[in-house]
Amino acid sequence: MEVYSQEQQQRKQSTYFSFDENFAIQKEVYRDQQYSQIFFARLHMMRTLLYSLVPKWKSHLSVCTVLGLEEGKECIIVGTLYKHMKLKPCVVVALHGKETSAGAFFVEDVLEAGLPPQIERPLKSREDKYVVFVSGLSIGKSSSNPLQFQLLVDHITGHLGDEEEQGRAAKIVHLVIAGNSVEVSRRLLNGQNLASKDQSRWSEPFKELDIQLTQIAANLPLDIMPGSSDPANFFLPQQSLNRCLFPGSATYNTFRSCTNPHCFELDNIRFLGTSGQNIDDLTNCPDVYFVGNQKKYETRLVKGLEGQSVRLICIPRFCETGLAVVV
Repeated sequence: MEVYSQEQQQRKQSTYFSFDENFAIQKEVYRDQQYSQIFFARLHMMRTLLYSLVPKWKSHLSVCTVLGLEEGKECIIVGTLYKHMKLKPCVVVALHGKETSAGAFFVEDVLEAGLPPQIERPLKSREDKYVVFVSGLSIGKSSSNPLQFQLLVDHITGHLGDEEEQGRAAKIVHLVIAGNSVEVSRRLLNGQNLASKDQSRWSEPFKELDIQLTQIAANLPLDIMPGSSDPANFFLPQQSLNRCLFPGSATYNTFRSCTNPHCFELDNIRFLGTSGQNIDDLTNCPDVYFVGNQKKYETRLVKGLEGQSVRLICIPRFCETGLAVVV
């Protein structure tokens, strides 16, 4: 029987830049109880963009307000569409249509803002390199399987398989953990002092997570993002998890605690994504857009009207599926 050691495989390297300063909250304080200003700011920005696109779309039609509609006259209106659901998901669009005698607006065509401009960046390397995405580890949850995660760690770090398998693992240059890494009772996150037994229940999932992340950080760079079940602020942008939660892995310069959304570049490839919550505005189009903590894995390539190309990736919950995504 042949035995292959990790030293036989030289791990590939990549150039990394983070753009999370765009999501970092410095001294901003929001004291209002309503979020109408946020929605109004988004509407104003998207409406201005859609107005600039209308001449190329329907140059023969005028843009009207809802109050300026005339029955039977075709025109374009721009506004926010809400879907009748609990969290009221919405999108800002331009609609081509006309008012009916019943006072409704009959829609004939729809214009979305589309993808933002995409910066063309030459690839720094033509050799095969991989990024691993995983989300929903949910350590501390009753259904969490420690062996499953350990197998993933062993695979990423090159401690599984024969020489060929270890060679593929050596091409993994980065790991992104897209939120919901631990499962802690919300009762323990109420800002009150915890009893000793509750302190143990709160800290144990992080101890277990830190042990695994330390193994990874000793071998390759990793980014960890907060999610809805992690101890971070609830609304986006979520700020990075405190490094004191990771006394072992945080000692490595390969360990990075990141924001949610998280934006970074690897060898001139731009990545942007969230831990499952949505992001409302993009100033530059990424090459890869990922969303964590989804029910199942899905991916597709989206093309923009101006030649933009974005790879969309749904990262499944690891705790439920045992799946990670390699890009």
